[in-house]
Amino acid sequence: GYRVAYLEEGTLRVVAGDGTDDRLVRRRVARVTPAWRTGYVLTYTTAAGKIETLNIDSRRRVWARRVADRPAALAWTNDGERLVALSTSGLSVYDRRGRRILSRRLPGTRALALHPSGLRAAVTVAGRGGTRVLALPLTAAGPPRPLVTGLGRVDGIAWSPDGRRLLVASRDTDQWLLVGPGRRVRPLSGVSGELGAGAGFPRVAGWCCPGR
Repeated sequence: GYRVAYLEEGTLRVVAGDGTDDRLVRRRVARVTPAWRTGYVLTYTTAAGKIETLNIDSRRRVWARRVADRPAALAWTNDGERLVALSTSGLSVYDRRGRRILSRRLPGTRALALHPSGLRAAVTVAGRGGTRVLALPLTAAGPPRPLVTGLGRVDGIAWSPDGRRLLVASRDTDQWLLVGPGRRVRPLSGVSGELGAGAGFPRVAGWCCPGR
């Protein structure tokens, strides 16, 4: 019953989890990873810069919205109630009908990780003083909270399933940083040698699994 969405040469395709029923869904799609909502509903970015949400089984468009800045990352909260779109100029939050309910201007944003609660997000922001990792509330326009500052290149961030820790991949120091609980920062050094298997610095794809 699972579906896998993927991009191929400017198109959006979906295949069943067992490898069957590989089919074209949309053409002229931007190179932005699509985001699943509950109920086989998928959100993606068009080549023209619009955000579109559609039902994969019926191929019916649920909603579409043109935005000023093309998203670099999309993610739905676990309850399927809010979509977060990250661009290089900041972050926007939309409800399940595509109405924008919150906008935060943050020039230099690069990566996005939603907290399991859906109430906040972590983002990376590049600037002259290095890369900052900030926690942003998604339900109100409260101030961002710095988690880590003064980093070099950050190649990925991911919350633990219980939301108590954030993993930050610091390429320049060849470290993974475990941030939390609280203000604690625990470095895991030499991850290229431990996990890269000769392929260099490993990319963070996610954190498994709930309850572990």
